[in-house]
Amino acid sequence: RVHLFDNNTRDSISKTLVSLQSERQVVDFDLVNSWLRECATKHCSSPCSTKSAPPAQEGLFLINVNTGLIALMDPIPQYIALSYVCGGGTGTVVDATATGRLPTDIGQVVEDAMAVVRGLGKEYLWVDAYCIENDDPLLRQRRISQMDSIYECAYLTICELSGESTRSGLSGVSRPFYGRQRVTSDFLDRHFLALSFTAIGDIISECAWSSRAWTLQESALSRRRLCL
Repeated sequence: RVHLFDNNTRDSISKTLVSLQSERQVVDFDLVNSWLRECATKHCSSPCSTKSAPPAQEGLFLINVNTGLIALMDPIPQYIALSYVCGGGTGTVVDATATGRLPTDIGQVVEDAMAVVRGLGKEYLWVDAYCIENDDPLLRQRRISQMDSIYECAYLTICELSGESTRSGLSGVSRPFYGRQRVTSDFLDRHFLALSFTAIGDIISECAWSSRAWTLQESALSRRRLCL
């Protein structure tokens, strides 16, 4: 995309573009909420507004993003799910559903996901590592068998496209978005400005998140995805 404008307007426009780039290094929660409202009002008959039966008749363990506590919720309230690339942790499996709270070291991606849920004005988050009963093999297997409906029933799924482990964090939250490439040039009293944009399909196809079988299922079944 190339813009052409006179030199006498170059400085003001350039400052505006720099300002916009600076502001958009973090997630604009008002903008995301406007997308969600539009989806809720205009997509009433589409797959993103329909869902299967509740993911579990016995309720679902969810993280309260304001307190860090984990509780079995029945009936199940509106919640947001996280789809991310595993790895980078301590290697120790903790059954947070038994303790009722998150461990001290939860990984940056989970901390960032909690911040996104709060930023969107929501309260509950589902993360497989902390919302599955790991100490009981039978309960664990049953919960894993419900993961299709867990993601399908989630109000929104946060997808970590830019990370390679739980330590990476989410772009736009704990680290800035990748900057756009800008090229400017003066020619015949005109100022040219070119901005490059990478297609979302290219970003998804090249990231670690798209190469995992679990995340393929989570992506395909989610009604709405917020890709960061």
